[in-house]
Amino acid sequence: MKKKKVFSLAMIIIPWLSVLFMDKKSLFRFLPVASFVNLFISVFSVISNKRRWWVNKNPLSPGNVDFSYILGPYFVATLWIFKLTYGNFPKYFITNVLLNTLNAFPMAYVWEKVGT
Repeated sequence: MKKKKVFSLAMIIIPWLSVLFMDKKSLFRFLPVASFVNLFISVFSVISNKRRWWVNKNPLSPGNVDFSYILGPYFVATLWIFKLTYGNFPKYFITNVLLNTLNAFPMAYVWEKVGT
């Protein structure tokens, strides 16, 4: 299997392993908001590809939307952020800014090196 496909599969599977540590009540409580956020990101991805803001080079999900990222780390991170910061907006805001900054700079560099 190619390095890109292995990386993409790992990007889907590994984050979901952390959900095993989340209680069932929290998972079902924050599942609708995570689904809505990921639907929004999917629509944004379609628009961004049409405007050529970025291009999806992922071999698992050819087309406009990188589902291995959206259904993997982004979905699970959304669940965890809401679980850990619910009811405390400053904590939510700071956590979200930090994780988005990590995602935008160091992780983008890693994805460029891998080629996804």
